[in-house]
Amino acid sequence: MIFRYPDPAHARSGVPLLYVDVVGEGRDVSVDVRGEVDIATFELLRAAIQYALDQRPRRMSVRLSEVSFFGAAGLRTLLAARKQANEQAVELILTDPSSQVLIVLNLAGVTEQFKIGNGSSARMSLPVPREPGESAPGADQE
Repeated sequence: MIFRYPDPAHARSGVPLLYVDVVGEGRDVSVDVRGEVDIATFELLRAAIQYALDQRPRRMSVRLSEVSFFGAAGLRTLLAARKQANEQAVELILTDPSSQVLIVLNLAGVTEQFKIGNGSSARMSLPVPREPGESAPGADQE
């Protein structure tokens, strides 16, 4: 299912755009978000997340790597999604959030309330914490 705002055929320059794709893979569902999440577009994100949760997945990834603006309405939407996912025993992962999303989550002090991961459509994984000064896995060491 693909949700888009506004309809690309009616888009004018300067109008905020948000594209949201909901893709189900078995019991895993991905909500891929691209564009601006603000007061004019958050309802589209909310509807897409609700659609995904209605599929009764065991895990839902909200992919946020291509979000270019993220306002308070987007934050409220993610907090509501987290609450509903918890009530339904659905694992919610914010995948590859853009710097705009991370700034808002950090400013609101809610980053730790979400699982934040990285991944592709085939696999979602949480980052492995490392000690300061420790090199990344696979880095050349002499």
